[in-house]
Amino acid sequence: MQMVTFRSEAFIEIPLPPEVSFDEALSRLDPDTNSFYLLELDQESYMQCGGSQSACAVEVRKADAAGVYRSYAVGRDSSKKAPTRIVMSNGGVWVQEGEVLTAIDAAVLLDCFFKGVPLPPIYSLRDREGE
Repeated sequence: MQMVTFRSEAFIEIPLPPEVSFDEALSRLDPDTNSFYLLELDQESYMQCGGSQSACAVEVRKADAAGVYRSYAVGRDSSKKAPTRIVMSNGGVWVQEGEVLTAIDAAVLLDCFFKGVPLPPIYSLRDREGE
């Protein structure tokens, strides 16, 4: 049986939807005191979000078509490639400009990942393996 967990920097265990919605949880995203969330479906598959309400990064690790686990940055505009820093309590993370999302985006993405449905077509994945 799959063991799904949802936690953040400030909260060790967050009840999963429908008890606590991803929107509700991510309303507490704060770059100083609660700068990341992690949704783990199992030991290999996860989606994480880090940053602030207005500027966060989302990464997903999942199996590709060949069954190999890979990490992907999620973005909205793959043509915007300028390096951009997302501020977090641990210093931050660098992503491409088109990968700077909002907490609202992150909640949508976490919900899709949790439900096992494809991400909306406005989002794209960039393979981060080999960076």
